Amino acid sequence: MSHARPGATAEASVGWRRRQISEREPREPSPGADHQRFFEFGQRDGRVRGAVAERALLHLEPRPKRRERRPCSASNSGYLQACRAVRVIFSDPCWSAVSAERGSLESSALLDQRHGPLSDIGSDHFPMTTKSQGWADLYAWQLDRSSRTPLSRQVYMQVCSAVLSGALRAGARVPSSRTMASRLGVARASVVSAYEQLLAEGYVESRRGSGTFISGEVVGLAMARRTAPRAIKRAAVPTSARDFPDFERSAVQGEARPFNTGRTLVDARTAETWRRLTHRAVRGLGPNDLGYTDPAGLAELRGNICDYLRAARAVRCEPDQIVITAGTQQAIDIAIRVLLAPGDEVWVEDPGYPLTHAQLLLAKVRPHAIPVDVQGLVVGAGRHTSPRARAIFVTPSHQFPTGVAMSMARRLELLAWARQNGAFIVEDDYTSEFRYSGPPLASLQGLDDSERVIYVGTLNKALFPGLRIGYAVVPRSLLPAFVGARYLIDRQPATLQQAVVSEFMQQGHFTAHIRRMRQLYREQRDALAETLTRGAAGRLDVALPDQGMHLVAYLGDGLSDIAIEAAAQRAGIVVRAISRFYHAARPRPGLILGFSGFPRQLIVPAAARLATLITNHSGN
Repeated sequence: MSHARPGATAEASVGWRRRQISEREPREPSPGADHQRFFEFGQRDGRVRGAVAERALLHLEPRPKRRERRPCSASNSGYLQACRAVRVIFSDPCWSAVSAERGSLESSALLDQRHGPLSDIGSDHFPMTTKSQGWADLYAWQLDRSSRTPLSRQVYMQVCSAVLSGALRAGARVPSSRTMASRLGVARASVVSAYEQLLAEGYVESRRGSGTFISGEVVGLAMARRTAPRAIKRAAVPTSARDFPDFERSAVQGEARPFNTGRTLVDARTAETWRRLTHRAVRGLGPNDLGYTDPAGLAELRGNICDYLRAARAVRCEPDQIVITAGTQQAIDIAIRVLLAPGDEVWVEDPGYPLTHAQLLLAKVRPHAIPVDVQGLVVGAGRHTSPRARAIFVTPSHQFPTGVAMSMARRLELLAWARQNGAFIVEDDYTSEFRYSGPPLASLQGLDDSERVIYVGTLNKALFPGLRIGYAVVPRSLLPAFVGARYLIDRQPATLQQAVVSEFMQQGHFTAHIRRMRQLYREQRDALAETLTRGAAGRLDVALPDQGMHLVAYLGDGLSDIAIEAAAQRAGIVVRAISRFYHAARPRPGLILGFSGFPRQLIVPAAARLATLITNHSGN
């Protein structure tokens, strides 16, 4: 019995079908005909493959009724072999066009056939060929018909110019000769002649069955020429641009080494749930999701956040008081725009969050650094330093960076002062989700009965920083101005991410995620504190926080936190000197260490190295 090669039957069928499709415009051999046929080959081959793939797909239509799974018979085995042969055809770029035309044949429908012959076929059986970005289709190709330069030469020069200027990068697909000729309104032979010259000089390269692409070697030489040093007279920097200080760059916050702050962990359960909800949201996209929406955010998400804040933070709010932002930083920026005018005085914590202080300086207001003690912001000091302050920016539940919580007496004192002086309080309730011991602390806003508090929070710390969704609970008197400022900044938040977050919260996944992460972060906090205390006893005083995602290890023996920060950086460890966050008060040297974004097996050895470094440090 002869054994046919697997897929031979299907390949023979494919070959027969190709022979039935006649070639268009056959030509006799002539000078340049080889190049002409070469450019036309890819287009003909794509049409042939598309026709074959479409015919082959007729055998893969989902069956109307589910049938019992049959054992693999000889005929069934041949069917699977044919499917494997067809898989080769689907590797062609034309597969995407065929699948778009045959919208009724969904891949999900194929994967749902659990009792049919395709039940074990995964997405890798239908691989897609990566396409170029198609930027060349958007390039401003044009001809000067009044010029004496031949049209084919003009086409050639435009492609060369686009490559050498960097407008078209390596791998960009050049429009086909037929498309280019139609767009420029010239004979196709002129374009073919230009492409032949480009091909001969190496500006472009042909890929069989795919088309013509910009060559990588020529682009590399052009880039080297453009980046060569040359004398350039740069424009003078405007005075307003000089006002921006050297902010802490995102590259620093994105540093993956321990113990950087603001980092989070996402377990497999949350990742899989997020992936599933995202797929569902994409499949359900409608006109409302793709157009302009409410600048304040998706109504469903605002309702879910409102329910969460009422239950977990004792915030007094209604869904229409919530404005979705890109995070705490944008919410504070909007509050500054709405509340303050240049020259106004405000209170900020000392030490405090540096970006809030920088934003206030950029707004031309006058921030006054008010000291913080073990009970939080010292209201009496603020009243003495700046009695006419228009706003107060505080982190009462977990003061940044010290981690102390504002006492109830101080909270009531601060609210009374703001009410009597017509000032507003901006409450930054960052990392409030992660409290490790004791009862949850009520928000400052929940104690306010005169609507003097703007409450801001973020989901970027609770979930992951790349989410870029935060919120503000705004007093009704300020709500129109707040939403208007939000509109002017970037029109509206992204609809797709809002829909995913709303479903994530509605279905209870957010609560479960917080519960799991709270336990994990507590273990990471304890491992860090224990390792530091054991390895640097007598030289470190570790303040164990009841809440948050970082801790502070205070230094003894006159050690400089700036020097330790630099030494740790050289050793591959990221710590932040707390003295950098002080403005007027005398700093207590210490190190800020984030523990939330690193697993225990990474925390313990890094903390041991840091403890050894501190122990061996000689001092200032």
